[in-house]
Amino acid sequence: MELVTHKKFKNGRLMPWGKGTVVSGARGFVYLCGNTATAENYDPTGKRGGGFTGDAAAQWRAILANIKS
Repeated sequence: MELVTHKKFKNGRLMPWGKGTVVSGARGFVYLCGNTATAENYDPTGKRGGGFTGDAAAQWRAILANIKS
């Protein structure tokens, strides 16, 4: 199994606490955690915007979109 870590961006803004990891050649279980469905206008440096995006289904779609990016 090979792991490669990247900086996490959302809507062009660096999420300073976040890291994205690409897993290649995994055999078995890979644990995924830490993705959130905050609104696109969230700015971690100015602590403005944010909030959640809609209902549970909308939040899940936003999380999957974050993972794909």
